[in-house]
Amino acid sequence: SILEDALTAGCASSGWNIKLNITILRMLYPDVNPGDIYMTLRSCTGKVYNDELQFLYSYSRCNTHTQ
Repeated sequence: SILEDALTAGCASSGWNIKLNITILRMLYPDVNPGDIYMTLRSCTGKVYNDELQFLYSYSRCNTHTQ
């Protein structure tokens, strides 16, 4: 799907590496505000770099953990 094309999710030894392509996201949701998108907690917002909204958090943040 187009939404899946917008998302790149990865994990490294140090934490999450999640990216959303803003251009693709705006094709689906023209009025989207990247500041309104967050991981599990409102305090876990992403940062915009070029055309991506990136979430780079350790596993101990954002109400997530390793298994």
